[in-house]
Amino acid sequence: MADKKAIAKEAIKSKARTGLPIIKPCTCIHEYQDSIYGKGNRLYNHAPAKGLKPRRYRCTVCGREQEF
Repeated sequence: MADKKAIAKEAIKSKARTGLPIIKPCTCIHEYQDSIYGKGNRLYNHAPAKGLKPRRYRCTVCGREQEF
């Protein structure tokens, strides 16, 4: 059972590296995303790398880019 949990955690980490969307807080306002993801949480898409910073994500509402 512990092995399955470890495998699942590793799969989640590997998916995060592939650029799948993530949910993180943002300061923009959007009623629909508040109702789906919780107040202040937004869907972020993977953004193209800029130089040596490959872990950039862009808010789907306001377009703000952040590193996570």
